[in-house]
Amino acid sequence: MMIVGISVTTAATLTVEREVSRSHEQESVQKRETQGSGSNSSTNGLQGPIEYGYLIIYIKYAVGLSDTDGVGNLPDPYVVLNAYDRWGNLYIGQTSYVQGTVNPAWYEVFYFGTNYWSEVRIQVFDEDFLYWDDVMTPVGYLSLTPGYHYNYVFLTNGYGYVVFDYYLI
Repeated sequence: MMIVGISVTTAATLTVEREVSRSHEQESVQKRETQGSGSNSSTNGLQGPIEYGYLIIYIKYAVGLSDTDGVGNLPDPYVVLNAYDRWGNLYIGQTSYVQGTVNPAWYEVFYFGTNYWSEVRIQVFDEDFLYWDDVMTPVGYLSLTPGYHYNYVFLTNGYGYVVFDYYLI
């Protein structure tokens, strides 16, 4: 299993990060009040608002994925997460692959650390031993909002969905 973007934090670090988050929120409220704007988020050219916080994603399972390996040979799916910050930097997480199923269960957690998050892209691949891994689904997009969210994303080719939780605190 490959996980990129893991951050080890202590209670003191989380306290500091929450204080920084509060000060950023207060600054944005002050800016909105002085500008008369009704919106509390800005965009960076990618889909969705930019939110500040500590991002944790818990990939649970997928249902009804397409069979890319053909009759008699079920796929070995895994999920790739691409988290983008406000500056367009990419943070990647990848689940392990589950052998021979179109309804895999992973139950894996990814810690992406504290940043100004814009969006997460979720894509499912079929692990192949001798060839390039097959793209099982086009990218599913998720715009982030603060708090705890039970969520799912329908994959854009109409084959299945991925169920996950995410926390932006």
